[in-house]
Amino acid sequence: MAAGDVVSGQGGAAATYTFQAAAGVEVMISSAGNTTQGWVYLYNGSILSGVYSMSPGNAHDTFLIKIFINNTIYIQMEASGAGKYNGFSGIQIK
Repeated sequence: MAAGDVVSGQGGAAATYTFQAAAGVEVMISSAGNTTQGWVYLYNGSILSGVYSMSPGNAHDTFLIKIFINNTIYIQMEASGAGKYNGFSGIQIK
């Protein structure tokens, strides 16, 4: 992959989802969603900070974010309920 490529992912049902970019890669997350209420955390093996609260039924909330991550500082999304999924999209910037 190269700078400018779209990056996206979706976690399994009722699972915590972690996305960590490859070594030397940086990604700007522009959208994150969850069909239940939850948090997107900055993560480095342990939670550093809750950076974004996802609210169900408020679709606009999921599109107003800019989270910059790499191989050292990445994102983790809280587990959804049974039959529900977490997901994100963004763009590779390096």
